Amino acid sequence: MFRDKLGAFLNRGVTTDKRYSADAGALAALLQTIDTAEGVPEVPAEYYSEVLAALRSGGAMQVPVRKLGRVSAAFMRTLLQEQDASQLLRLLLLGIDKLDRDLLYRNLLVGCLSCMDMGNEDSEFLVEFMRNNQARLGDRWRYKIEKYGLLNRPYGEDLMQRLLSTTDSGARQLIITESSVSNYQGRGIDLCVYRQLCDEIYRVSQTAVVADAVVRAVDIWKASAVSIGDNGTAQFRFSNDDLILGVESLIRPWLRQQPDSAVRRAIESVLLDTLEDPRIKQANWSSVDPECVARFKQWMALESFDVFIRVISEVAYVPQWEARKEFWGWYLDENHVTEIWPVVGPQSARHLHSMNRKSTDGFKLKYGHLSGAASDQSVLLMRIGDLTIAEWSHNGSVRFWHADNPNAPHLYKNSYNADTLRTGSNWAKPHQHTWQTDVDRYTARRTGISRGLS
Repeated sequence: MFRDKLGAFLNRGVTTDKRYSADAGALAALLQTIDTAEGVPEVPAEYYSEVLAALRSGGAMQVPVRKLGRVSAAFMRTLLQEQDASQLLRLLLLGIDKLDRDLLYRNLLVGCLSCMDMGNEDSEFLVEFMRNNQARLGDRWRYKIEKYGLLNRPYGEDLMQRLLSTTDSGARQLIITESSVSNYQGRGIDLCVYRQLCDEIYRVSQTAVVADAVVRAVDIWKASAVSIGDNGTAQFRFSNDDLILGVESLIRPWLRQQPDSAVRRAIESVLLDTLEDPRIKQANWSSVDPECVARFKQWMALESFDVFIRVISEVAYVPQWEARKEFWGWYLDENHVTEIWPVVGPQSARHLHSMNRKSTDGFKLKYGHLSGAASDQSVLLMRIGDLTIAEWSHNGSVRFWHADNPNAPHLYKNSYNADTLRTGSNWAKPHQHTWQTDVDRYTARRTGISRGLS
């Protein structure tokens, strides 16, 4: 039955171009002279050029030995991007069908798996051809195809689900190795598994009641998408478009709800490794949905606030910060603080450097350096609405600058002088008596955001 379907495919829209004038028998005779070897070695580009010319000439030029199998494995994706790809594929499949050699089918499967993500008519037909010729592939490949669903639609889903259901990272690595998916280096079945994983992370993030399921999915995403280069830096394995798909699948489920802290930390870790901090490396995030970027910055604000509180409590305990933590914590919990930038004195900087060096979860706090103040003093710069706010660690007024104030401090600088954070503000309030009520009233009048204290 499939041979009939193959014949119909091969005969569909046959061109009269002289490049395709040879019949199947002549092509098969040509291909019969070509030997193959199992596996995909380095294949010179001229091999592809020679086989391509042979397909187009219908056997006018003789092809050297040991090329067809290697080209079928290593250059199938390239072949399917040729302008006359459909015709070339017809002739190639017809020749392999006529040659009737198992080794050619195994090489063709490798080529098929390398272009599964293309999703066009030719790549789909090639998958069906391999699905109907599994008997020619040998026990090892038939075992992989059956166990991991390599030829099942939607491509990559069976393998992705098997990875998600495996809690041990070593066992997951064994699955990746045994299935050979990593051999496709960010394309084909490898890319299909990644895209299925992105969709699944979005789904499970909306439905999972157990944070561990989401954290495991994020860990698998990192293992699938990120490799560590020779210089120790993280490198994304897929295209920029697929990077954006992944980043947004990690953040978008949490635009209207707050994730569990373990989930948030897992996402922060992988994205900071992959794209770095959007507050510092804005260009890296330029293609990401601005709503997702804003949400991630809010998470960075939460982390910065928590670490800032911890540092000032350990460097120089300031009793009045308990009240300030509770007051500003409400704005953070309600997602009204869009950005935070800690600016720390020398003592806190040394403490933060040590904390970052010992960090085991991937989060390393970024901060600015404060000069012109006592060595144990620090400042927390915050943004709420159009207000930039400076809250000092010790005694001192909380200060507010409007967006149109040229003296408003810029966030994310490396260094600040204390004088620039004490002068030129639109309003300042000492931390005395009813300071919370007065600050709430001022903030509400300027931004519309109120704690209801006034």
